[in-house]
Amino acid sequence: MFADQYAEMKNQALQMNMWGKNVYVKIPVTNSKGKFMGKIIKELNSQNIKMNITAIYSAKQTQKILNSINKKTKVIISIFAGRAGDTGKDPVPEFKKSISLAKNSSM
Repeated sequence: MFADQYAEMKNQALQMNMWGKNVYVKIPVTNSKGKFMGKIIKELNSQNIKMNITAIYSAKQTQKILNSINKKTKVIISIFAGRAGDTGKDPVPEFKKSISLAKNSSM
């Protein structure tokens, strides 16, 4: 994804989705301004577009994603534990919470 605005993100996602059945469209959990991308995540998910939602640093973000998807369309939630660790914060507790949330949501 090479966009920050909703309309352009959607346009790019629809184009990428046509590349093949094994393609997962990569969507950042937040844009460059820190805004949660729930609207585009929800819309693409409802259109059965497979996504890899990236740059996740917290269980709170994981929960917001889980609240935005229908659980029928395949979604990868990519937690950036290494980058969180680079900031000096132990990523393991958030990582474990995120895993628990995903398991309990029947993803």
